[in-house]
Amino acid sequence: MRRWILALGLVAAACAAAGIYFAVTWITAYGHRNVTVPGNAVGCVYGDAASGHRFVRAIAPGERARIGNSDQVVVLPTGDQIFNVTTSANRTEAAPSRVLAFTSGQTAVWVEGVLKFRFNTAGDRACRWYSKYGQLQRTGWFRVLAETHGDTLRQVVHDGSSAWTWQQLAYGSDPTLRRPASAEPVSVGYGKHIGALFTKYLALNLGDQFFCGVQPGLTGAGPEQGCPPIYFQILSVYPRDESLAAEHDKLKRLDAQLTRQRQAAKLKAMNRSVAIASAKAQRKVLLEQVVNTRLDAQNDLRVQKCLILARVGLDCDGHKQQIIIAGGTTTKH
Repeated sequence: MRRWILALGLVAAACAAAGIYFAVTWITAYGHRNVTVPGNAVGCVYGDAASGHRFVRAIAPGERARIGNSDQVVVLPTGDQIFNVTTSANRTEAAPSRVLAFTSGQTAVWVEGVLKFRFNTAGDRACRWYSKYGQLQRTGWFRVLAETHGDTLRQVVHDGSSAWTWQQLAYGSDPTLRRPASAEPVSVGYGKHIGALFTKYLALNLGDQFFCGVQPGLTGAGPEQGCPPIYFQILSVYPRDESLAAEHDKLKRLDAQLTRQRQAAKLKAMNRSVAIASAKAQRKVLLEQVVNTRLDAQNDLRVQKCLILARVGLDCDGHKQQIIIAGGTTTKH
């Protein structure tokens, strides 16, 4: 039994160390019938070669099960899987670098984006997918994804983008449209639409709902409990036509320039408002100082004496004020 648990643990550790999106390993029997599947995986039990590797049962994540001596176990991950369709270095192995879409007016654009999904762990769905499509020793996981997810994504993006203009998908808005703008960003609405189509047609192409989305906050719960639709996140959209693409790039640069100018104007306005507020605060302080000085003068006995004597033409010492003029001195009467 310990050797079974050790073997399964080594499989999970090897997958994590390799940093791959998917790993599956045949685990052969060591003479014991008790196995424990890791908490982040589902186990699929198959009979030996004599039985044609017939599917026996699924083992839930973290479950301990008793199997036959010669049975074999396939471990499938239950965590999020990423399918990157991009021209950058982040592209998933064997995935298309971009997919073609025809927007409103039949304008062709290239679309790059990301699909995030997981296996449907309800019942034995994941194991039935492996039994039908997952002979990974021959083709490889990424090749399977390219043939199933990649082809389905090409199909739904190509046929399902006509409700948007290319400016909407590229810039997030189109000023030529007169219909009221939605509170939801264009990229989110488009990602939900394409994701729902992808989820539907992937299930039709594969024969069952073998995969689920992982972002129910965006897509909603979906018709099947615990299996929300898959969401398609846009990374980049740009026209296929080179001249339109050049105009697109020019407009993007102008948009970036306008954004910088708006930010500079906003910063200038903020600085001006701060300067005005500072001047108002300084004026308030000065007015308070004048009031305080006046109050101090009114409360100062010497100042009050000088004010009283000044009314009768005397200085602060009670003497007649002298006026000095050129050529002599005169006393004010």
